[in-house]
Amino acid sequence: AAKQVLSEMTVADIRNNPVIAYEDDCVTRLIQDDVNETAYNQIKNWSISELREYVLSDETSVDDIAFTRKGLTSEVVAAVAKICSNADLIYGAKKMPV
Repeated sequence: AAKQVLSEMTVADIRNNPVIAYEDDCVTRLIQDDVNETAYNQIKNWSISELREYVLSDETSVDDIAFTRKGLTSEVVAAVAKICSNADLIYGAKKMPV
C-alpha cells in the first residue's frame, strides 16, 4: 500500500516536502540549490511511477537520463528506487554511467 501511494506522488510533491526542512539543514539546502530548474520543470509533474518508467524505457537514452537527473533531488531518486524491483535497479543502473 505504501509503495502505491509513493508511486502516485509527483516529483514536485517530494521536492516541495523534504524530510528535513530547507531552513533546518545545510545538506538539504545544498541539494535543493543544486537542482537544474530547466530539467526539473520538465519532470516536476511526473509521478514517481512515470519517472521510473522513463528511466527503464528503451526509448530513453543515456543523454536523456544525464539531463533529467540534474533536475532530481536525492529524495526523488530514493522514491524511485523504493518502487523498483531488484531487476529494475540493475537495468536502470546500466543506463547511468558514473
